[in-house]
Amino acid sequence: MALERLSLETANFYAPRFEVEIDNQQLSANISKAILDVTVEEKLDEGASFSLTIHDGFDMTTQKFKWLDHDLFDVGNNMNIKFGYGSDMSAMLTGNITSIEPSFFTGDAPTLKIGGQDLSYDYMKRRSPERTFVDRSYSDIAKTIASEAGLNAVVDETGCYESVLRKQSNVSYYAFLEDIAGRVGFEFKMDGQTMYFIEPEDDTKEIITLELGRDIISFRPVLKTTGLVTEVEVRGHNPRDPNTPIVGKATAGSERSQEPGRSTGSQLAEERHGPSKRVITNRIVN
Repeated sequence: MALERLSLETANFYAPRFEVEIDNQQLSANISKAILDVTVEEKLDEGASFSLTIHDGFDMTTQKFKWLDHDLFDVGNNMNIKFGYGSDMSAMLTGNITSIEPSFFTGDAPTLKIGGQDLSYDYMKRRSPERTFVDRSYSDIAKTIASEAGLNAVVDETGCYESVLRKQSNVSYYAFLEDIAGRVGFEFKMDGQTMYFIEPEDDTKEIITLELGRDIISFRPVLKTTGLVTEVEVRGHNPRDPNTPIVGKATAGSERSQEPGRSTGSQLAEERHGPSKRVITNRIVN
């Protein structure tokens, strides 16, 4: 879809707005008007966070701030945030309030900054006790963890399992799922209240088309071939059969291509600089 068409469908981007709900109650107009800004920040591999800044007021009669001690902004309250244009609103985040930060400046009105994380953050990102999965497929493990975290799960079957798979106590579920997804070439990510443990979507069609000088101001792609190798060899052994080495090889071009019909970085490095090999040894297979 071209950006020009999208802009026409959303009032030419001229009237962006937000909606905030706390504990499933939409904020009244007098509170919404006091909000100075709303921010939702999503970082790859770090989940999502939010913050909003409220123009606070001080009641000289009661000697109390209007919003600082209000029940709406108690730590732990559930918050839904939507962004959009006109009546076309999209849910951006559902999370819990985790921080309250008032600010006071001489000569300026006080403000109250409310911050929080998406609902999956605490369960998925905190360290948790060691856990062992026995005779479970990777996809089954992903479904189990998503259910425990209260997340919707989109999971493709891996068909790969281990008789014993252990999550260490110093590893979060997020890092654990990232690791096992990487073992089978899967993608692991979270979007709002949905967790994805899926096969790569390299063949997905473009979502939007941007034109330089019309839709975007600058575009600066970078290609680097330094540090790339064109062949990797992994050598290990089975303690039960030490005289029979286990060898795995990967060469330039055998990695997953993210753009059909184009060369990979390792292929370009091989064409420009010749073969470059890396050998990884002393891997023990239990």
